[in-house]
Amino acid sequence: MAQVTVKKIAKIAGVSATTVSRCFHSPHLVRPVTLQRIQEAIREHNYVYNATAANFSRRRSSAVAVTIPTPEVSVFAQTLVGIQEVAFKRNSPLFVGNTHYDPILERGILRQCLEHRFGGIIMAGYDPSNEGQVLELMANNIPCIIIWEKPDNAQFDYVGIDNYQGARNALNYLLAIGHRRIGTILAPLETSSRSRHRLHAYQDALAAWNIPYDPHLVLIREPMLLPGKEAAVYFLSLPSPPTAIFAGSDNLAIALMSALHGQRVRVPEDVSVCGFDDNEVSAYLTPALTTIRVPSIEMGRLAMTFLLEMQAEETRTRQRHCLLDTELLIRHSCTPKH
Repeated sequence: MAQVTVKKIAKIAGVSATTVSRCFHSPHLVRPVTLQRIQEAIREHNYVYNATAANFSRRRSSAVAVTIPTPEVSVFAQTLVGIQEVAFKRNSPLFVGNTHYDPILERGILRQCLEHRFGGIIMAGYDPSNEGQVLELMANNIPCIIIWEKPDNAQFDYVGIDNYQGARNALNYLLAIGHRRIGTILAPLETSSRSRHRLHAYQDALAAWNIPYDPHLVLIREPMLLPGKEAAVYFLSLPSPPTAIFAGSDNLAIALMSALHGQRVRVPEDVSVCGFDDNEVSAYLTPALTTIRVPSIEMGRLAMTFLLEMQAEETRTRQRHCLLDTELLIRHSCTPKH
C-alpha cells in the first residue's frame, strides 16, 4: 500500500500542503469548515503527521517546555493539567522539567530549550541568576511565559498572581481575629520571588498593626512535607510560641498540622494555621484548612493560549501581562484569639 503523504491529503481536501500542516501545529488559524474537511480526509486515509520533518523545515520544534520547581506540590500539577488541555487541542507536545529550586539545574534546562530550538517555554517562576538565559531565549525568538508570579523584569510575559496581596489578605484575616504573635514558614527567598513578596506582605501587615517584627517567627524552608513537620517542633520550642502560623504553601500547612496533632497541640484551639494555594486535599482535612485559593488550572490554560498566540506572530505585536485573582477561603483551621 502506497504511503499517504501530506500532498495526497491536501489534494483530497482541495487545499495546499501548507494548510494541512497548519491543521496540526496551528489549527486555530484554519477556518472551521476547512479544518473539518482536512480532518475527515486524515481520518479516512489514516494519515500520520510527520512532526519531525515539519520541525526541520520550520527550523524549530513544535514542543513546548514547562519548568516547575517540584512535582511534590500538587498545585503545580494542576497548572500542568491546564497547560496540557490547551496543548493537546493544538497538537503541541510537552516537555516537563523539574528544577527542584536549583538554579544550576534550571539553567541547564533552559540551555537545552535553546539548543533544541523549542517552540516555547512556560516557567513556574525562575531563579534571578538565570534572567540572562531567559532573555537569550527571547532573543532567539523562543516565546517565554512566566507563571505563578509577576516578574520584576517588565520585558517578560506572564500569567501570574499577586503573591503580596494574597499573603496580605491571609495575614490581615489572622490579625483581624485577634492574633498578634504570628509565625510564618516560607520557601527559600533567594530562589523564589513568590516567597519574597509573601514575606514583605507579612512584614507590612505587622507594621500596619504596630506589631514589632520578630525574625525568630520566620522560618525559611523548602515547601515539602518534612520541613513542615520540623517547623512545628521549632515553633513550639520558642519561649513564646505563636498563636497562629501562616504557611507559604498548603503542603507546609498540612505537615505542620499533622506534627502539631502529634504533639497534642490542637488546631485551631491552641494554634491557628493558614495555608496558601488551596490544593485538592485541603478542604478534606480535619479541621479543613483556611487558605488562599490560586486559580492554578486557569493559569495553565491561559499561559498555553498566550504562548500559542506568540508562536503564530511573525513579529512580537504586544506583551501578555495578566494577574489572576486569589481568594481567601475561610474554613475551620483558624479561630479568634481572645
